[in-house]
Amino acid sequence: MKDSEKQRLYQKIGTKVIHKKYGKGRITGSSNGKISVCFDSGKEAVFQIDMCEKLGLMSIVASEITGVQKNNHVRKDEENHKPIALQSNILVEKITDELRSYYGSENKTEEVKLFLNILQSKVDVRELMGIDDQYDTLKNIFNDSNSLKEICEYIGNSLHVEALLKKILFCVDKEKFEKIVHEKRGFYSVLESLNIVSKKISLNKKLEDYDSKSVLIHIARTYQMRNMNAHMCIKWTYQEVFNNLDSILITCIFTVEKNREKLLQYLEQNKTEDMLSCIEEYNDVYLWETKGQNSKCIVCDEKLEYSEKILLQYMIRNQIHSVQMTGKYCKTCGKVYVLKSDLLNELEKENITSKDKEKKLRVKNKYVYGSTLVYDENSI
Repeated sequence: MKDSEKQRLYQKIGTKVIHKKYGKGRITGSSNGKISVCFDSGKEAVFQIDMCEKLGLMSIVASEITGVQKNNHVRKDEENHKPIALQSNILVEKITDELRSYYGSENKTEEVKLFLNILQSKVDVRELMGIDDQYDTLKNIFNDSNSLKEICEYIGNSLHVEALLKKILFCVDKEKFEKIVHEKRGFYSVLESLNIVSKKISLNKKLEDYDSKSVLIHIARTYQMRNMNAHMCIKWTYQEVFNNLDSILITCIFTVEKNREKLLQYLEQNKTEDMLSCIEEYNDVYLWETKGQNSKCIVCDEKLEYSEKILLQYMIRNQIHSVQMTGKYCKTCGKVYVLKSDLLNELEKENITSKDKEKKLRVKNKYVYGSTLVYDENSI
């Protein structure tokens, strides 16, 4: 493909792309050599096209290059630059509906969302390589067009129960995860470290020996399925398939509930790191870990100059924001250097200011009828 044709695709709204760090996504806007991308995980970011090409960060999906597209039109929300993680929402609904028979009227949508967000979060750990494929496996299992045989094959060949729980443990307590990997401990140690079983509980009894209304029967079934393969489940009926699948999901959701705060903290930290990475890439700036980390430019080896007016841009909800801060720059090549902790402080100030502005705007939008001031209590 010619470079000019590739450039046109990069600037076309709706083009599917794959980013090395963020995975699959779709272009939702382009302007002045930059593109806005919404990833399947729900993350949004802005990139310089020439930088993506130069560093090999992002590539166009093969079907886009050949012109083969399942859907040639762009959704209205994408035309208006309001991307949504549609597939993710559908999977949340399907899993929530599937678990309704166990949880009854109790809505587990938020727990399911948290579980899927953890599943999709990127981790650079050898023991968890390929774990994000488990999200696609769940999508395939809940694909309405699949036959029973295909569902069994996905569960037997692609759904790795122990890996799901290990990923959650990594996000909850990295040290415990590393200790289990280093000491080559089994699946029980993972469950124990996640505080969902204790040493006194046996998970090897016959399933009929457990209380059918207790979550323990689902944890035991999940534990006993850890070495399941397609040959063992290929003859399952639909009822058997979803009984076993439900137990896996119930165990995962129960684990998420038990470790909710730590998982939310992990995602927030991840979100911050992703944002810093986007700012670094978007502005072609180098983020120092420690003050004065380099005395000379890493690009051309020239001396760095101090500046109080370094302007960095970033995007939130398809709106460009900017912060001005101190840092250093190279007069020769223009490379900019700022301290990561300083940038985090500036972003926090900007966030507080933005929230204050939104609150004031909501207060301004109160409705006045005669001499009585009427407003929506939930809007403040």
